[in-house]
Amino acid sequence: ARKNFGSKLGTTLYRLGAASKEIHRQVKGQKSVKFLVQMAAKLIERIN
Repeated sequence: ARKNFGSKLGTTLYRLGAASKEIHRQVKGQKSVKFLVQMAAKLIERIN
């Protein structure tokens, strides 16, 4: 069970990393606080 949890955590961290890279890429295109807040909300929803 512990090994499974570890891989699940690793996958979540990997997705977070990929998502943050995507956010950085998009933020270069449009530096909008509202946009950032929406992206953060989507990320939190995905994690929960």
